[in-house]
Amino acid sequence: MRNTVALLLALALALSLAACGGAGETENNDTVPGPQESTEPPQSDGPAQSDEPSGEATEPPTPDDDTLVEAPGSGPADASNITSVEGVPLITLNNGVQMPQFGLGTQIQSLENGDLGVLNETSREAVAAALRSGYRHLDDAHGYLQERGVGQGIRDSGVPREKIWITDKLWPSEYGDAYNAIDGMLERLGVEYLDLVYLHHPAGDIDTIVAAWKDMERAYREGKIRALGISNFDNRMDAFNAIMEQEIKPQIMQIECHPFAQRQETRELAEEHYIV
Repeated sequence: MRNTVALLLALALALSLAACGGAGETENNDTVPGPQESTEPPQSDGPAQSDEPSGEATEPPTPDDDTLVEAPGSGPADASNITSVEGVPLITLNNGVQMPQFGLGTQIQSLENGDLGVLNETSREAVAAALRSGYRHLDDAHGYLQERGVGQGIRDSGVPREKIWITDKLWPSEYGDAYNAIDGMLERLGVEYLDLVYLHHPAGDIDTIVAAWKDMERAYREGKIRALGISNFDNRMDAFNAIMEQEIKPQIMQIECHPFAQRQETRELAEEHYIV
């Protein structure tokens, strides 16, 4: 019985997108999250298989005229060519962009001594192996201290950048100058655009959080970002409401979600606003 329960929990955790944070320090004294619990990817030749036919997109509720979000601006992101691989469904976001539903989390910074200037070899090898096996969605963050390793792993894999979904996250210490922080992400990863950028945590005062979101909107309209998101905002509704008052609404809300934290109310709230 215990083995059955453990297997079910492992499968559920592997399919959830979790955003957690602890405490640590970067070389410039920015507070960054510590390691989060993770599960190994399925032991197969590719990502978890879906019963849906390859290439078929799963559709959220259709937004009406008041909730449809403007598409990303033209720019570097126009090169994107995301398709379904290994049967992984594509989710259509409220701005028309499609995202692979299954991806690889890469928070393993404790293995690299927290030095932002050092190539994270562990991330490099994991990302290259995952992409060669069929993964096409990578989730990383400035706070994970592995952007350079993830970027090198992408290049090592031989998979064209435009076929890969790259998620990154702004740490709260960057909210005061989020626009230039996004350029820093691009430089560390060695790419020209990002598929998704989150505000990692709703930390700090509301004005600073909103200012960071407006910087993200600017980068979105310039074609540097294809989708915008908020992470862990289910823990602070005043910050969530402030973001929902801005010109561009979030496409994605990343939350901790597993059998012991099913977040039914938060998931219903996201659906109400056409947020994945």
